[in-house]
Amino acid sequence: KGPLAAILATDVKLVVQRQFTNYLSHNRGRFSVAELVNDVHRYLTPKLIELECFVTLVYLRIDRTQNRLTVVNCGHPSIWVLHPDRQATVGAPGLPLGILADEIYEECSAPIDSQTSLIAYSDGLTDVISPDGQAYGDSQLAEDVRRFSATGWGANALGEMVMTAAMEFAKGAPSRDDLTIVSIAIPEHTEHSNWVRLPRKLDSITPLREFITEFGRREEIADPLVDQMVLVAVEAFTNTVRHSRSALQFSAVEVVLRRQGLVIDLRMESPGPEYSINPTTVEDLDPTDLSMEGGFGLPIMHSLASSIDYQNIQGVNRMDFRFDIPRSEEHTSEFQSRLHLV
Repeated sequence: KGPLAAILATDVKLVVQRQFTNYLSHNRGRFSVAELVNDVHRYLTPKLIELECFVTLVYLRIDRTQNRLTVVNCGHPSIWVLHPDRQATVGAPGLPLGILADEIYEECSAPIDSQTSLIAYSDGLTDVISPDGQAYGDSQLAEDVRRFSATGWGANALGEMVMTAAMEFAKGAPSRDDLTIVSIAIPEHTEHSNWVRLPRKLDSITPLREFITEFGRREEIADPLVDQMVLVAVEAFTNTVRHSRSALQFSAVEVVLRRQGLVIDLRMESPGPEYSINPTTVEDLDPTDLSMEGGFGLPIMHSLASSIDYQNIQGVNRMDFRFDIPRSEEHTSEFQSRLHLV
């Protein structure tokens, strides 16, 4: 909405951060979300009234200790809270900041767990217009959200698929407003989990390597196994970029690494049509056939990963790779031999 909006947004962010820091520096302990937002409101609203401007703000606190979401909403649409068997909206919109100086903002909350996903968005999403003048609207969004809630997608896929649904409704008609989505997937409680979102382009291979290497260093995984994980991930990521398309220009790939004991799981997830070749099967592939593009990748992945699983879940491709951590030097030598063969 222009330079003034950008300056105001930056100022609001700084005020929120300053208030948060003040609470911590004065040992305020546990403070409520409403307390923080009302302090920000008391500071900003007189200035905004003077400028004849207003600002919409939604503040979310995700508490994994108490498994609770708390929301204060100043003028944004309500937050969607998704669970496989239920969906609800939380945080009815109050007035934007800058409207009434004596407004008091209240918080509301909802239970969450490791199967919960959240969607926050600007009203530009529901204001998307089709060529015949129909608005995407709250009812169509609710229908799509219910359809997506049981998929178990990660945060990236969920956000992209909601955006894609709106773009398909618009059928190329230009958007009249900014369109912003924040999607959140609540992870399981684990200290051995890492996540990264990488743009769907070959330039992302370098940060992908760094992501896996850093995970291996932190988890004290032997270099040969880390090298295997990197090779498998790069092959899978490259095939995704080259052979899978998304309806969104800014589409990304979500990569998750988890360790449980002597097992490492690597998940790669991205929206797109079902792969023409199922990554779990290599029996019909001849890696020496130079006429078949990508023919080398699948045998490499199968020779280095302990197991591979693939699903296309309502338009989202998900590949899961399992790597077993060797228990002894003998197994480490075996891993090194397999890596050298590849």
